[in-house]
This record gives sequence, structure tokens and C-alpha cells, in this order.
Amino acid sequence: MTISRAFVLGAVALLACSGVDAERKYADFYLADSRTPEEVKTAIREGVVVLGMCPLQALAAAGAPGPYRVERDPTRWPDQADPVKVVEAQCKNPDKSMVELTFSNTSQFGSNEPVVFRVRFVDGRAARIDVEGFADN
Repeated sequence: MTISRAFVLGAVALLACSGVDAERKYADFYLADSRTPEEVKTAIREGVVVLGMCPLQALAAAGAPGPYRVERDPTRWPDQADPVKVVEAQCKNPDKSMVELTFSNTSQFGSNEPVVFRVRFVDGRAARIDVEGFADN
């Protein structure tokens, strides 16, 4: 499966798995977990993604993601690996996969209108947050 096809199918699958129930489930989990740093808990409560969050913490903070891109770690994942499973695995067992999720909300940048933004996860943690689109490479 090509990256672009995996991208489209993965976006549909992730959206199907997320939503208000999933967001609330993840928020409740990370807010109650004593291993979650206070900075991350505060960010989840404020609806803001911060550097260092894992993808599911970002979902808990920012809401359901839109389209996303996954470049699987070839040492861990076969070409046919479900991109949703790759994304989910980054919280407990991060690897060298590169994940980019897009979100849209008003809380990330304190705006009146929703702003679409991208979060790039490297080694399982948010390493870049911006309003750029996905890279073409």
C-alpha cells in the first residue's frame, strides 16, 4: 500500500475510532493517571497540545484529529501495518515512526474561529506544532 493510500484510509479509520467518547475516554485516563505530568494535565484541561505529548494525549487535548500521515518504523512495523495501530502504539511503546496529525480548534491558539494545525510526533512525542500542511516527501 502506498503512503498516500494509507494516509487516506488511515484518516478514515482514525476518525472512526475517535470522537467525543474517545476524546473524553483519553482525557479521563490521562487526567487520572499519576504518571501523567502536571503540565500535560493542565494542557488537556485547556485543550492545548504541548511539546512532549504522545498522540493520544494530543487527541485528549485537541479533539478528534483530521487527516494524518504515518511513516512506519520499518524495524518494527511491516508495510501492511494498520496506521491507526502505529499511532496508538506511540504512547506506550514509541519507536522511530513519524506521525503527523492535524487538528482544528479554537483553544490551541486562543482564537475566535477554529484554526487547523499540525502536530508532528517523533519518537512518540510531539516535537513540532504549527499551521503548516503535510510535507510532500
